[in-house]
Amino acid sequence: MIEVPAAGLAIAWGGHFLAGACDAIAGGGGMIGLPALFLAGLPPHLALGTNKFSSTVGTLVSTWQLRRSVPLNGRLLWMAIPIAMGGSWMGAHTVLSLQPDQVELLIMGTIPLVMGLMWSSRSILRGKATTPLSPPTAPPSPQGPATISGIAGLYDGAIGPGVGTFLMLGLHRWCGVSLMSASLHTKCINLSTNIMALCVMLSAGKVMWGVAIGCAIANASGAWVGTQLTVRWGETIIRRVLPWVMGGVVVTLVMRLVLA
Repeated sequence: MIEVPAAGLAIAWGGHFLAGACDAIAGGGGMIGLPALFLAGLPPHLALGTNKFSSTVGTLVSTWQLRRSVPLNGRLLWMAIPIAMGGSWMGAHTVLSLQPDQVELLIMGTIPLVMGLMWSSRSILRGKATTPLSPPTAPPSPQGPATISGIAGLYDGAIGPGVGTFLMLGLHRWCGVSLMSASLHTKCINLSTNIMALCVMLSAGKVMWGVAIGCAIANASGAWVGTQLTVRWGETIIRRVLPWVMGGVVVTLVMRLVLA
């Protein structure tokens, strides 16, 4: 049985508070929460399952809060959520079939992808902001949301960190959704993939409850703070925080690689 010292719990819970706040604003909170669990001493599969429980609770809190301030497009979600959940189911089962050292390598392999996202986001964030998404007279093309959600779901089920950022930028860039609206729809899709992956992890006994409950409370608290800032400052805070989040993504992954 794995025992986590008090210092490890402080790192895990503090990291998940910051993760919840960042995730509510610009996504990518898992890039803080997951390394915090590694540093606390959890092995890869237990860290993934525990992080998934915490992020599910935090995403639920931020989705509920943001839903009251931003209009929701049901057509987009009906196209995206089923495919995203299917991808999450596949991703979670895939990562459970891997050895711990393979999971480590898989996480480290996301560094080039994140760096590419950081580079592409520079032009995306300079672009003209779109108007908030309201229910359209004609449904949006299904290819964009379906493709983005399928890839994001597969990645979220397997690993997860950074998926909120990927989804938000994808909906903003390729589906014509404003950053504020993309933030809400990303959270709805991300919540569905979190729930699916969490169910798989729970069935495999990969959640360390003694750590997970505290992380979930910390994540939910951070999500509440982050959502309040998002509602107050809108796209301004998203545009300012997003590059920093992606910079932190690279730093945390490199640190993990060095410490491994």
